[in-house]
Amino acid sequence: MDPVLGSALIDPWTRFHAKPMNGLVATDFVLMHGDTVQVKGRISSDAKDFVVNLGRDRNNLVLHFNPRFDYQTDENTILNTIVCNSLQDSVWGKEQRITDFPFEQGAKVQLSFIFLSAEIKVKLAEGHEFTFPNRLGLKTISYIKQPPSLLGGPWAHLISRTKTGVVATEFQVLHGDMVQIKGRILPDAKEFVVKLGQDPENLVLHFNPHFDPQKCRNTIVCNSKENGLWGEEEESISKFPFEQGGRVQLSFAFLTSEIMVLLDDKHEISFPNRLGLRVLEYMAVEGGFRIRALRFLES
Repeated sequence: MDPVLGSALIDPWTRFHAKPMNGLVATDFVLMHGDTVQVKGRISSDAKDFVVNLGRDRNNLVLHFNPRFDYQTDENTILNTIVCNSLQDSVWGKEQRITDFPFEQGAKVQLSFIFLSAEIKVKLAEGHEFTFPNRLGLKTISYIKQPPSLLGGPWAHLISRTKTGVVATEFQVLHGDMVQIKGRILPDAKEFVVKLGQDPENLVLHFNPHFDPQKCRNTIVCNSKENGLWGEEEESISKFPFEQGGRVQLSFAFLTSEIMVLLDDKHEISFPNRLGLRVLEYMAVEGGFRIRALRFLES
């Protein structure tokens, strides 16, 4: 069912519940020492485990965080356990097991991963926390993976100092669902871009606000791309709520025949689903934009 867009304009961040259908991979951002990434969601009621991976890429993980329900140990004892490990050049390190286990199947969860120079500090619910060493000696994190057993949850506080964007893959957004981003436009930004589609060569929406204060002509340019070929541009000049250096909150509702963009000033921009896509599996933010939160929401 399509979301009620009129109500969503009031507070679209609390209108929907999050559920990236197939999990999520986020890349092309940079977390530096002292930065934090937060994951919120609900554990599946039948989950055997869930995993959050942090690192440089899928073959180099500074932390493989893996809470396991009813885990059978080497001594054939059944207990709930958090298993942590690292992966370097596709080779696993030595496991670290933690029996302080605050998770429940079907329950909400909020995790904070603080990236320090010598370790990762993991803050769990109700004051539980522990540390895991930075065995790889990474100075930045640019890869996060969350599987579907941890349903939904905003990816919050993706704080980037040297690169501003993010690429998200391995999720599914269906008709009626929504993608939301929060962040700040850089003070010297000339433009920024939000891309939604099947992959980089097949975009149902290329959303591209341009700043041109000298000519007093700020504009939003929208387009599509199919098999690497651009479609016809559509411009919106009258609806431009963005300011260089300002905070931004954008919601993209994926409807059957169109994408509805909900802007900060409660204006809407609709763009046709020219490709006839039924599922979104690719999202990217580029240009003069520092992303703070990314959410995939189910209607």
